[in-house]
Amino acid sequence: TSELKQWRNSLALRAGAEFRLTPRLPLRLGFVFDQGPAPATTLGPDLPDGDRYEVTLGGGYEIAGVKIDLAYQFLTTGNVTAAPTAPLPGTYRANAHLLGLSLGYALAL
Repeated sequence: TSELKQWRNSLALRAGAEFRLTPRLPLRLGFVFDQGPAPATTLGPDLPDGDRYEVTLGGGYEIAGVKIDLAYQFLTTGNVTAAPTAPLPGTYRANAHLLGLSLGYALAL
């Protein structure tokens, strides 16, 4: 079976900044607002996609061509309520904690 989702165009705003505590130690901060595309009439547990709010923090260290970065992101949709006419009406909420680590090396050319 198929289900028509009737998604709409949505808005996404992102802002971020990097501050170098020392030349080798960057600190980063960011914020994301991502408007959910699903109308309340088709919202459901398969994709309880409300507006997303995301806060990011990170930092890195660079020495002798080696770079290591660590990042954290918290994402929340807050409470989103499906319309009474939706396939599975109800109130949904999504939260996520994301952690990232990267290691790189730059070759001198």
